[in-house]
Amino acid sequence: MIKNTAAPTCLALALSLLAAGPALAFEPQALAAAPRLLAGWTHADGSRTAALRLEMNAGWHTYWRRPGDTGIPPQFDWSASHNLAAVQIHWPNPQIFDTSGSATLGYEGTLVLPITLTPRDPAAPIDLSVALDLGVCDEVCLPLSSQVSARFDPSTTGDVPAIQTALAQGPTPAHGATCTATPIADGLRLTATLETPRLGRREVMVIEPSDPAIWVSQAEVLRDGAVIRATSDLVPPNAQPFALERSKVTISVIGDAGAVQTVGCSAP
Repeated sequence: MIKNTAAPTCLALALSLLAAGPALAFEPQALAAAPRLLAGWTHADGSRTAALRLEMNAGWHTYWRRPGDTGIPPQFDWSASHNLAAVQIHWPNPQIFDTSGSATLGYEGTLVLPITLTPRDPAAPIDLSVALDLGVCDEVCLPLSSQVSARFDPSTTGDVPAIQTALAQGPTPAHGATCTATPIADGLRLTATLETPRLGRREVMVIEPSDPAIWVSQAEVLRDGAVIRATSDLVPPNAQPFALERSKVTISVIGDAGAVQTVGCSAP
């Protein structure tokens, strides 16, 4: 099974929405059009850059992969696809929303979400099928479930400018992050430090371990000149202290004026 599931930073809210009634395949109140796949292009190694397009009505938004404590993390299930070995999502920089006094991260308007598809057989078509489970919100939040499918022959090309634009809107690479991990009763407390210019009036720092099953608290962020520091609690499913793979920790700083991202942090 090929499955990509964002970590449950707002599991209780998501479950309450799902319990309220069946998710909607297409909600015209929130979406201007049904979700669809964009063809993209094939690379020399046989992999393909494609994209998922989600067009929301004015005032509505959906969420980034780690949306914050009051956001609804998206879920993608690719297991109904054929001739698909791996999927990589390339997230454009999200916006910062103020939700009941808490910062959440997401997208409004039209979201083009680039994806890299690796086929099992590069000479054969990719029959792509993805089950989406998203939250779309305005003054209320609605659960959205949709199954989107397309066949991509190796020679198929389309929607190249839209996908290239979305790829260019991703985070700028950063380097030199350090992190300190301290055991707590149910996991670890991680403090990450990164030197990077200020990215606008509002900034959010997000810490992501390599295991998406690990719950991460919304970070407490402190900016001191060119240095930004964040502290989050990391709690695994068994609620026990654990060994952290520092080399696989993703650290993102997101602001009104852009985002930076680094993978891996060293001991200070």
